[in-house]
Amino acid sequence: MFRASLLPACLMILLSGCARLPIAGPEANRLTSTFVTRLDAEPLFAAATGGQKVAFSHEGVRVMPLPSGESRPISTERPLALAWSPDGGKLAVAFGSGSKSRIAVFDAAGVTVAETPATGLVGAIFWTGPDALLAVTMELEPHKFGTSCREVLLRWPLAGAPERTLLHETTLKPYTVRKLASGLLVRAISPDISPLGDELVYGRIQDPPEFDAYLKVMVRNLSSGAEREVVKTAIGDGSARFSADGEELMVYNGSGQIRRIAAWSESEKPVAPFSGRVLAVSPDGRHLLADGRLLDDGREAALFPPRTTGEFLDDGRLLVVADGALFLVSGIGAAVAVPVTPPEKLERLRTIRAWRASGLISAEEYAKTKEKVMK
Repeated sequence: MFRASLLPACLMILLSGCARLPIAGPEANRLTSTFVTRLDAEPLFAAATGGQKVAFSHEGVRVMPLPSGESRPISTERPLALAWSPDGGKLAVAFGSGSKSRIAVFDAAGVTVAETPATGLVGAIFWTGPDALLAVTMELEPHKFGTSCREVLLRWPLAGAPERTLLHETTLKPYTVRKLASGLLVRAISPDISPLGDELVYGRIQDPPEFDAYLKVMVRNLSSGAEREVVKTAIGDGSARFSADGEELMVYNGSGQIRRIAAWSESEKPVAPFSGRVLAVSPDGRHLLADGRLLDDGREAALFPPRTTGEFLDDGRLLVVADGALFLVSGIGAAVAVPVTPPEKLERLRTIRAWRASGLISAEEYAKTKEKVMK
């Protein structure tokens, strides 16, 4: 119903050439959008903590203040991934093509302060501390009988050399490689890191001889190395994001239903009867962006153009990409303040989460221990 109402607005935009974001839906009237910038054909962007500035791909890498201002170039190379440090003072960028990548870290002035090579193509990068990065890469090596595919985890303390951990290795059929571009394979399930920075969700590629390739969506505890299969999905038809508290995953696997699945137990429940090939979760957990639908506690609040992607900011605003342009959306509602947890409690919480992932304590024991830790 809402998609049809977007068509005239989209047509007017194409005819006029102006950058406007059409918004429909029950609560569209309370939302306002501000055009930020144009992006490359393969758009990438990342907002710094606090939402004061954004890095984006446009003829390389550029940075500009939000909601508007003059952008400045960081690099003329096309990026593979972008990530701001927790304090917003450093920007990590992955560059590469073919079978080789590198990760560079820039300071606030755009000066390179650290750099390291990375085998394979980088699919995602995350900061796990003020001076530590995590990257997920894919190494493809052609052979006569097929293509060797290795999914790799790189841990990089900026003062030292990166540490390589093999996540998964398989052989891809020639048909699979021809059918899927390497970029799609790398981003088959865009990895996500938990709010505590201690767990990772990613897609493990499976390519059995007699069937089409598919993905196992895996959650991994980065401390213990323990993993669990969450769900299976077709390549390019699924998504998974951590919930705001990091205890559950918002998952879509092509079933027409977004589900909330516990990271380390069999508990699950439906969220909304919509597709969610691209998901984003607000920091307070109240809002979800799913394939252009803005959900408020599971209820459809607004509808953006199809294939709209986005990222929620800490203050409740939303950055979205639609039709090659970046927009800042306001009026969604003030974000619920998330209590600040002392560092010593965070470390204790990461420890018991690792115990749970390894099976050393049950889900019930974890819940009781967590309650004591957080008092």
